[in-house]
Amino acid sequence: MTLFQRRTPPDLMGRADAALGLVLSTPQTVAIALGAGLIAVIDYRILLLVIACLMLPAAVFLLTRPEHRDIAPERQAAATATADAAP
Repeated sequence: MTLFQRRTPPDLMGRADAALGLVLSTPQTVAIALGAGLIAVIDYRILLLVIACLMLPAAVFLLTRPEHRDIAPERQAAATATADAAP
């Protein structure tokens, strides 16, 4: 949001903010409508089973990749030192 405010000319701020709000809120609105429609047509237990089946491969992927886990202590110390040195 800060970058958006810094890069947008003042005379376009209102229009740009409205466009950004539309771009950010439309996918959520569509997802809510899609979910409501699916619940009306498909049994919720089937939907929960589908969600679980989709989440399982994602969980396996994240659990088998060490680069996606918590930062190693030595890297965390370096990141903290870098953040402390920044103005």
